[in-house]
Amino acid sequence: MKQGKEPTLQMLKEGTLVKHGTTSRSLQGIIDQGIRPRAHNYYYRSVVEQTPVAEQAVYVGKNMAYCAAMLSFMDLVMADEIKPSPKKKSAIPIVLNIRLGDDCLVVADEDFVLLDQYDQHGNVRLTQKYIDELTTSVREEGIRTWEEYGTVGVVRPDGIPAAWIESFEHPRLKLETSPDIFSDIELMLLGYRQQQDGLSLKEISGKIHEFDIQGESFSQRHILTPEGVEAYKSQETLKNIHERQRYCRELRRALFNLGTQKHGLPFH
Repeated sequence: MKQGKEPTLQMLKEGTLVKHGTTSRSLQGIIDQGIRPRAHNYYYRSVVEQTPVAEQAVYVGKNMAYCAAMLSFMDLVMADEIKPSPKKKSAIPIVLNIRLGDDCLVVADEDFVLLDQYDQHGNVRLTQKYIDELTTSVREEGIRTWEEYGTVGVVRPDGIPAAWIESFEHPRLKLETSPDIFSDIELMLLGYRQQQDGLSLKEISGKIHEFDIQGESFSQRHILTPEGVEAYKSQETLKNIHERQRYCRELRRALFNLGTQKHGLPFH
């Protein structure tokens, strides 16, 4: 009986720089325990992204990390507006810069495989054949989605250790008219545009002129050391709960306005 072909293991090399998008609410837990697989996938992300095939994957990317940070941020702000929690007080978008400490097994990001199976509303045709093809593609196309789309799932049962995280970034904490804050907001919207349209890195680079982006990172960065974390926490906007809540509301409004009015993105 002829045996099926075994899939080739997809490995991302030690030393590769990857980014992971989250919010400041997860920062202390990540410092203490590293990035755990599926530890902070909030509701809004779960309804706009495909259900992961690999439950032990930590999703990392390039532009897509800023999209992930934004979606997680938007979800928390909306949840806090509906039912404020005194124990969970606001959160800002955070992107972690990670240098892989080992060669890592990876799987493809489900949002960027079998793109012809999506309809115009972004829904997938959930036939059994599709599910089988999706599972196979995720296992076999990790390096392709990393190289072509800049997004991949790192498969490690214990996740990504904090020791691999070099620094973390966040948007400017003053929503005044400045190139920095516009660049920070547009960077998140660029990642969202790539995710929504399934665009490759080459395709999205051809549309970057539509966004007012000054660089490839958020304007504010801190080294992941006790001193760097303390410098981050000591910022006035973060120390005052009312200022922090106001900033989060205004940042969400700015994302919504720029996303819908300028870029025509399907925000809700």
